[in-house]
Amino acid sequence: MFKAIYKREIRARKREERETYTNELHEALLKKQGRTFWNCWSSKFGSSGCRVTCVDGIANEDVIADRFAQHFAKVCTNNSASGSARLADEYRLLRSSYVGQAFNDSSLFDTELVQNVINKIREAKRQVSMLS
Repeated sequence: MFKAIYKREIRARKREERETYTNELHEALLKKQGRTFWNCWSSKFGSSGCRVTCVDGIANEDVIADRFAQHFAKVCTNNSASGSARLADEYRLLRSSYVGQAFNDSSLFDTELVQNVINKIREAKRQVSMLS
């Protein structure tokens, strides 16, 4: 009897953990704790082992991808040539009066540079924590 109650409680707690959302996700996102956020996300929502195999009755992945591409190309373009020309003119007008810092190669960065900076920050934090 106690074993059944124990198992029932375990199942209830697991279900409650899946169904109850706490502020952990929100806090991790606000504090920009990427790994913590995704660990929390996985614990709440689990990993999606389910793959969508049919969209609007279509099962061929290439056809589905083409339909998505067509849809977003249509949604993300102007409805008319005159609207497109008007926006291009507006851009050129704003661009001609733009005053800002020159953009050159020294302004470029890539993922390697970002990773190196992050590693240096982590190393500096580690050294500070060792000193205290």
